[in-house]
Amino acid sequence: MSSDKKVPQIDIIRTLDHRKFTMSSFWSKDSKHSKVMFNGSKFLNNFNIYSVEWSPDKLVWKINDIKVKIQTNNIPQEPMFLNFSSGLFSDTTNGRLPGQMEIDWVKCYRATS
Repeated sequence: MSSDKKVPQIDIIRTLDHRKFTMSSFWSKDSKHSKVMFNGSKFLNNFNIYSVEWSPDKLVWKINDIKVKIQTNNIPQEPMFLNFSSGLFSDTTNGRLPGQMEIDWVKCYRATS
């Protein structure tokens, strides 16, 4: 998710290569961030539900409703929008093409108190 500026930014899920994933939050122009990196090979062959729950005091990332990361500092307090990208940022000569991204559905909601 992105704001009207470069930061803050929340990565619900980002692939670094075909096996490594990160979930992260960037909050300053000098790239200060919080992230968790994990081996995602068990998530490659099926559809999965990647989510982030964003409240005024914390961010909670989940995969298939299992908590993966919780952040309680530097929480964005401004509106943000969703951005889906399958951009390539590295050498593509290692047989990683063609690449693909499939999204079955997206749900955004505001929690009620």
